[in-house]
Amino acid sequence: MSTRVEGGVVLITVCARATLSAGPVHLTLSVREGPAPGIWRYNLTDGPDHRAAGGRVAGMTDHIDVLRYAADVCSAGYEPGTTTRALLEQFASGDTSLRNEGP
Repeated sequence: MSTRVEGGVVLITVCARATLSAGPVHLTLSVREGPAPGIWRYNLTDGPDHRAAGGRVAGMTDHIDVLRYAADVCSAGYEPGTTTRALLEQFASGDTSLRNEGP
């Protein structure tokens, strides 16, 4: 037997993560939607620095678009010509050559 709940609310959140690596550089960019639809928080982890960059994005609905937007914003925090900045810029531009095609 189950009990019916009146006035209950279901909250669905979306979380996505992109891992970018090249040589000794390892980045993790994560985004999480909620509590309202279209409101996102992002966080960039740069190796041992778990709060290298972070912020909020509003008005976007697609998690891939949010990840790319956040990568573009975060790339400005790194010197031009560095591997870290190049990884973020490539991902932000939609360059799929970064995709892991392993077994």
